[in-house]
Amino acid sequence: MIHSHGQAPFHERVFTALDTIFEGSRYALELFGREGEYALESNLPFHECPQSDILVRTEELVKQQSPMFERLAAGETQPMRLSDFITMRQLRRLDLYHEIFQQLYIRHQIGIPIQSPLVLGGLTINRDRRDYRPEDLALAAVLAPQIATAFEVDLLFRKLAKSSQEKTPPDHTHLRRLGLSRREAEIMIWIIEAKRDREIAIILGISVRTVQQHVRAILEKLQVENRLAAVRRVLKIPGAPEPTGPLLAE
Repeated sequence: MIHSHGQAPFHERVFTALDTIFEGSRYALELFGREGEYALESNLPFHECPQSDILVRTEELVKQQSPMFERLAAGETQPMRLSDFITMRQLRRLDLYHEIFQQLYIRHQIGIPIQSPLVLGGLTINRDRRDYRPEDLALAAVLAPQIATAFEVDLLFRKLAKSSQEKTPPDHTHLRRLGLSRREAEIMIWIIEAKRDREIAIILGISVRTVQQHVRAILEKLQVENRLAAVRRVLKIPGAPEPTGPLLAE
């Protein structure tokens, strides 16, 4: 789900994947790209409180009172569970709890540092009723590099999309010379436009499965492993940084 690029916005894919693992949880994600890119997304119930005010106050109180933030600032790279550092009685004495956590229905939390050569940031997994288990921490550790990789790939897609707008789009003749059939050339042009398989199917009046079959054929003929590499090959875009993790076809 996290690597299903083009199927949904990045944060929606991440949150949907987390829902399959961490029952009854809400999430807050903040990531920075090394070249100034930034993403701040959350599905916490901010609609029940003034969001702009609470974000400013949250940042202030987290830095002052969160034991996990202290460890993150000290260079911790592994997921952390709030209850490993503070009891519920101690938590309830904090302004952080009364002003923020209580308003957002947070009593239990996992904090996940997310780091890679291209990405820096963190993710919090939050819920009210039941604390997270040690097994949940282990799963969080597996997810962290996948989230970083998926964000890197999304950044690269954006760069490629910008580059494609600055270049003359390939025509069918150019694509046919690369060995693509007429239908494959049509689909490749829509892939360059960042259309999803479902959107391409609607545009061309064919089934999603047929689109997927053509996409597999395109990747094989272009001798690449994924859609991203296919776009780079067709547009002849050199020098884009390679992501550090695995890429999937979508």
